[in-house]
Amino acid sequence: MIPAEKASVGILLHGTQRDPWSGNIALPGGHSEDSESSVETLIREVREETNIRISRDQVQKQLVGFTPNSRPRLVVYPFVVQMENYDGASPGPEIQEIRIVDLNQRKTGNYSNTNLPAFIFGDLVVWGLTYRILRYFIQSEWNP
Repeated sequence: MIPAEKASVGILLHGTQRDPWSGNIALPGGHSEDSESSVETLIREVREETNIRISRDQVQKQLVGFTPNSRPRLVVYPFVVQMENYDGASPGPEIQEIRIVDLNQRKTGNYSNTNLPAFIFGDLVVWGLTYRILRYFIQSEWNP
């Protein structure tokens, strides 16, 4: 999610132990309920995970689909959402904490002792699917 003025802010979440990607930094999201559109899923998941209420008017665009390496049959479709602020943001039951980061402050490196590329925001290391989504956004969509 990005603020309305296209400043360099994104929202990252840290999952709980019930999450199969626990310990990883992730963006808000989840599966669609019966008869939900992808935008309805986005709005519901952001509210459930962050207590932030967004409207359809704030949804700017859907990005290309991404496939997690660990679940090749799953396709994740990220969205760009226009945000005025992050007032009211608080972790839902699935989330340990919410962190707002400045994309301009990212450093590049590797995840732990691997060759996996990562973005580093202070003590947060973003790798895997979230890294690939952010890298695509930064290279293809972001215009600070």
